[in-house]
Amino acid sequence: MALIFFMSSLPTPPDIPGGLSDVSVHALVYAVLGVLVLRAVANARWSGVAMRMAGWAFVITVMYGISDEFHQRFVPGRIAEVRDLAADVVGAFIGIMVVWTWSIVLSVRKSS
Repeated sequence: MALIFFMSSLPTPPDIPGGLSDVSVHALVYAVLGVLVLRAVANARWSGVAMRMAGWAFVITVMYGISDEFHQRFVPGRIAEVRDLAADVVGAFIGIMVVWTWSIVLSVRKSS
């Protein structure tokens, strides 16, 4: 979150490597953030990755995305964009769902 805040504080963000779009970077960064938040709310245990914890991780990550877009309104040269927030939401959802699905696979394997 601190890295996202720092990057959002820059009046002119650095060029995006590899020809990725701004929206792609938002989705990727928030997918990683969603996974990290899920890890935190699940107490870093696969058994803690339940639908409830995935939901909390999603809410926390999206709320941070909203606050980050709001923060950008006050940075000279930056603007808050709904499409960036949409990319944040989609990225968070995908990242969290991948980990939640993987936790189900691991629990099925463990019980077999």
